[in-house]
Amino acid sequence: VTSGTNDEDEAADTLNTDDDPLEAGEEHQKESIYIVCYHLPVILSRDPVTSQWNACWSESLIAKSELHGVSSTRKTTWIGTVSNIPSQLLQDPLERTAIQTVLEGMDCIPIFFTENESLLDLMYLG
Repeated sequence: VTSGTNDEDEAADTLNTDDDPLEAGEEHQKESIYIVCYHLPVILSRDPVTSQWNACWSESLIAKSELHGVSSTRKTTWIGTVSNIPSQLLQDPLERTAIQTVLEGMDCIPIFFTENESLLDLMYLG
């Protein structure tokens, strides 16, 4: 005499495929990593007609790549300065906000140092 059907046995096997029963049937979230670097791996540009900021990924050893980079296995947030924008432009709070908005969509958090450029030189040159 057997005490179960094949359907019940298959259901029990399915429930035991995951070590954590709370995660069974739920999409697994990626781990997060924060990368802090002096320069964000982005290139900012401004549309000459609309004056809107645009950003794209630059090439680097750990550049953002959905298939082969660190971002393919983890939610990656980048923190650093923007390097290809004149510091005079970065003194304007409206420009900073516009740049932050563009970079937010790329999971980048810009840091702006404009008041003391000698501090920037000391930080960069060690």
